Amino acid sequence: MGRRTTDEIVAKTLVPHLPTKAYRNINFLTGTKARTLRILAEYLEHEARFEREDVDSTIVFFGSARRGSGRPRRGEKSGGGTF
Repeated sequence: MGRRTTDEIVAKTLVPHLPTKAYRNINFLTGTKARTLRILAEYLEHEARFEREDVDSTIVFFGSARRGSGRPRRGEKSGGGTF
């Protein structure tokens, strides 16, 4: 276990009745109520990384690696080709 911060020591010894700050409460942060915060953190962390690395534009590819159900789609032969 790592070293405790001054805030943690003070909170435990001098003022034990104060609640844990939400941003330090791992039970809250991993719970369903903090889902929005976790999603926002994904955007903010990448934004900070791009700024730090001086990236000003990106290209995003969307796609899926999932395999289909095995049934041919409309306009597709059962062998996989198109009509």
